[in-house]
Amino acid sequence: MNGLYTETTVKKYTSFKTKLAITMWIIATLYMFVFTLFTTGISLKLLVLIDIILMIVFIPNMVSKDYEYIFCDGQIDIDVIKRGRKRKHLKRYDLVNADLFAPIHDPKIKEYVIDWKKDFTSGRGGDRVYGIIFRFNDRYALLKIEPSLKMIWMAKQKMPRKTIILPEHEEQIKQENFMLS
Repeated sequence: MNGLYTETTVKKYTSFKTKLAITMWIIATLYMFVFTLFTTGISLKLLVLIDIILMIVFIPNMVSKDYEYIFCDGQIDIDVIKRGRKRKHLKRYDLVNADLFAPIHDPKIKEYVIDWKKDFTSGRGGDRVYGIIFRFNDRYALLKIEPSLKMIWMAKQKMPRKTIILPEHEEQIKQENFMLS
């Protein structure tokens, strides 16, 4: 392959709020189940059965989600992988159309009035979160990702004037000595 190509996967962090909601859902279902043992109404038992089926379907999808970024010749494909099995292609972004590729806390990102945000990060924050600013119909969109060092380096190769790299990442990239392969 004579182009730029790399893949990165990040695991979505399950927040405390999500864990609390799941716990409350399970407790409520258990209470309903115990209550239905002492009642004779079929409609209430059917409701508990539907709730248990919904739990079996939705809870694993809520807690097991990965984002995969595929960088290929200036395009970033973003896929979501649920439960380690189901892959769904979400969107393809062309960096040629991007206005900026920079760390999320960079002052240049704050200069833009963002109308639309999409977060494809793990949710933990950190210094590896980068933002990509796109313009759609005179409105700005912010795309948050957690690229690998190689992906940051490739973005810099593809659009050097629009890419800002943190000094510590630049130092790590120099140490890695990425080569076109």
